[in-house]
Amino acid sequence: MGVVRLRDAAFWQPHRDFYARVGIAAWSSHVVPHHATTNPRIARQYAELLLEWARIRDEATGSERPLHVVELGAGSGRFAHLVLTAWAEMARQGRHPNRPLTYLATDLVAANVAYLRAHPRHAARVAEGTVR
Repeated sequence: MGVVRLRDAAFWQPHRDFYARVGIAAWSSHVVPHHATTNPRIARQYAELLLEWARIRDEATGSERPLHVVELGAGSGRFAHLVLTAWAEMARQGRHPNRPLTYLATDLVAANVAYLRAHPRHAARVAEGTVR
């Protein structure tokens, strides 16, 4: 067997088929266990981790640069919403000076990303370019 790109590996096809067939209902019908990735407390911890990582990176480089986050398997987009809400709350608390952040949401199924981008809770973030 030859070398295959990860995205082309055979084990992904059943996942693609499942999510293409079930779509966003996988999360709303609780078919997919998702408590860990739709949990506000965990999302706040991720936002804290991003802030600390940015602080360490900025100290090492001597400059403050925007953050770029890539979520693999964003699904319904709820985790992205929770992380970005926590990030905005940290800015309101003065914990960071409204540091620019770009959140790239990806998924195996293009329809899930389209749903996320069209969802009202992401509308302003998509329009400003925070969520892509």
